[in-house]
Amino acid sequence: MPRCYYAFSQKVVTDWKDRIPPGFALRRVDENLLKSNIDNIDTLIGEVKDIIASVDEFIRRRFEGYCLVYRDKAAVSWCLSFRYGSSCEFTVQTVKEYRQRGFGAIATAALVDSCLSSNHGSIGWHCGQENVPSIKLAEKVGFERTDNEYSWMYGSLVD
Repeated sequence: MPRCYYAFSQKVVTDWKDRIPPGFALRRVDENLLKSNIDNIDTLIGEVKDIIASVDEFIRRRFEGYCLVYRDKAAVSWCLSFRYGSSCEFTVQTVKEYRQRGFGAIATAALVDSCLSSNHGSIGWHCGQENVPSIKLAEKVGFERTDNEYSWMYGSLVD
């Protein structure tokens, strides 16, 4: 799969707190959230496990993330980070029925603010070259495409 890389350039979405609609709350992705039984938590946990081996390892290594939650009943959009030294890389997902409402931008902008206040050396974003929604979101919140393009192969082991 052809991939591309975006580097954070400048803070664009500064009013993300004002964009949170009634009935929604932004929550830190932490042990309490990950061990809750709200709707879509399994999808969020799956995203965590795509980054690192386990929820416990995500918490132990103090990786960061924010999740938009609807009425304390459903995780609807989240942005997670994983660190390599002083670098911070993002992954974002919004549940299908909640897309096209700006929720990914809210979660991402919150995480950008957190990473900037923690003085991370760089903030990055990998995505598929054909993933137009991801590209648009990256650009919307202040990331710029770099010349770094590469291929990624997905697969599974078979006994």
